[in-house]
Amino acid sequence: MKKKIILILFLTLFIFSFNYFIFHKIIADCDEIWNFGFSYNIAKGAIPYRDFNMVVLPLYSLLMSIPLRIFSNSLFIFHLFNAIYISIIIAIISDNEKDIAIVLALFMIIVNPIYGYNCFIVMLLILILYLQSKDYKYKEEIIGILLGCILATKQNIGIVLFFPYIFHSKHKLRSILCYLVPITLVVGYLVINNALFECIDYCFLGLRNFSNNFLVTLPILVVFDIVIITYLIIKYRKTKDINYIYLACFQVINYPLFEIYHFIIGTLPVIYYLIVTENNKYINYVFIIFPIIIILIVYVPRMINNGINPSSINNFKYRNVTDKATKEQDQLTEFIYSNKDSRIFIFNFYSYFIKISLDKKLDKFDLINIGNMGADESKYTKDMDKICSNKKCIFIIDEKAFTTYTSQMNPIIRDYVLNNYDYCGKINSRDSYYCNKK
Repeated sequence: MKKKIILILFLTLFIFSFNYFIFHKIIADCDEIWNFGFSYNIAKGAIPYRDFNMVVLPLYSLLMSIPLRIFSNSLFIFHLFNAIYISIIIAIISDNEKDIAIVLALFMIIVNPIYGYNCFIVMLLILILYLQSKDYKYKEEIIGILLGCILATKQNIGIVLFFPYIFHSKHKLRSILCYLVPITLVVGYLVINNALFECIDYCFLGLRNFSNNFLVTLPILVVFDIVIITYLIIKYRKTKDINYIYLACFQVINYPLFEIYHFIIGTLPVIYYLIVTENNKYINYVFIIFPIIIILIVYVPRMINNGINPSSINNFKYRNVTDKATKEQDQLTEFIYSNKDSRIFIFNFYSYFIKISLDKKLDKFDLINIGNMGADESKYTKDMDKICSNKKCIFIIDEKAFTTYTSQMNPIIRDYVLNNYDYCGKINSRDSYYCNKK
């Protein structure tokens, strides 16, 4: 037990220090800032779906909002408690195999910013794979609850993983009841806060718009994913080990965004299980050396180039940032303060960051990605018309945020602003603003 505690403390310090203080180039990447923003907003008293938009179920965000509410509603605490739960799970599954702890800890660094609901369900799946290979009295029930937590965090993954679980279950009714426990608690929370129908709109009805935004940044990743799924199915046919089916089903996490981040997220549990089942020290060494090489050739030069520049920005203190990010934040903040009597809409990748740094609550207009606006996307423009009929509105737009190949931002919003409001000037090298209705 003492060794486990020491391992948890070491891993927490290792993962947290590298991800928060050292290996970074900007104040906060999109996935990280959005995930932090969800929990930040809940900690400030906002209700998901009713007060702001999300396209996944809220269990992870609700859990992370607890330490933010208790200690400090800051990125520092968000990172710290993510590192803690990751370290606890790694310590649980490592047993006497140090290689597992080393490999997973290293990958937690190279896929930064991994913190968020994707990381949470990856670690839950790895825990499930570990428990499945052990002999516990209530193993099925515990796995059912963990799968239910995945459902209550990212609904499509939880639904897909349910089928192999229930097919192999020996006590199907009990397994179903355990699986439904987390989602029942989440539904109860949504009902109490009058947000259930909004949740259905964003998380289920609006997914049609999200799935239409199919994006492949590296076509070779599709080939790799097919190879991985084929390998896992072949291994299942040979061994009848249900864990291979769990891993194959989990690859749906790549859809509809086939890019390196989601690909590594999908393969991380596969890497873990290869280490466990193959028991080959050479495979383990490969998985240890690979992330070290990535750190040396990607992150170390980045660190040397950018230096160590701790931020003093509110709610992002001590985060390593670039001077450019700080300067752009200062310019936007100054502009917002000088127009405090206007309703300001920020349509760029950093809207969450700007509003959090100003200690403001987030709303549905701060995340306008395709698929994040519910089934009827036109309601956003109608709501803006309604808001701006009684108050002067200013729209801050980063054109590149809408036009880059990998952008997920909804062009409906940009077109609405450009067609209805006059161009009024530049705020910085990136952002323009529009005002005065045409």
